[in-house]
Parts: sequence; structure tokens; C-alpha cells
Amino acid sequence: HRGYNMPEFRAKVCEKTFGLFDCNKLRIRVQVIDKFANAKSNSPVDKDGKWIITSSFRPGKRNDVVLVETYYKWPTMLNIMGFKLGNLNGGNAMLMSSSRVFMNEPF
Repeated sequence: HRGYNMPEFRAKVCEKTFGLFDCNKLRIRVQVIDKFANAKSNSPVDKDGKWIITSSFRPGKRNDVVLVETYYKWPTMLNIMGFKLGNLNGGNAMLMSSSRVFMNEPF
């Protein structure tokens, strides 16, 4: 079995979103880290809500510890009684994220 490349991995992630958002705007970062204890995510946006990361795909080799992060700016449309539901762009978007850490198989 061969591994995924970035377009294949993005397609697999997007299969599970049921078309709820534009997968072209999904930021994906896959990187090797030296050990599980060093798994941490840094903010993918600056203080103004602008992207500071670019998508990257480095899944490593056998026995590598891998950190997978996905990020999406979900547009918020509602402004209920003056409360903005978003945490980015003046309250007009919500940063959504997911991350997983795992060790590649030994073969």
C-alpha cells in the first residue's frame, strides 16, 4: 500500500465534510515531530485573523511520529442582539481546527 500525496489526502478529508464548506479553503499541515510529548499546535492566524501558515504535507516514513492539523475559517452570518458569533475578522468568521498525532506503522 502506498501513502497519500497532498491532493489525495485533502480529498479523503473532504469526503467526510458532506460538502458543508469549500475544501479549497481548508488548510492542512502534516509534519513529522520527534516525539509525542512535543506535539503542539501554533495559531495558524495572526492577531488580525489572517493566515500565517501554508498547507504542507510531510507524512514521514516508518516509525515516525506525525502531527496532522486541519484549519478552516467558517463564515458566521448571524449577529444576535449585538453578539458576534465569530472569533476572527471582526466576528465574521470562526476558526475551526482538528489535530491528531500518531506513529507511522513500522513497515
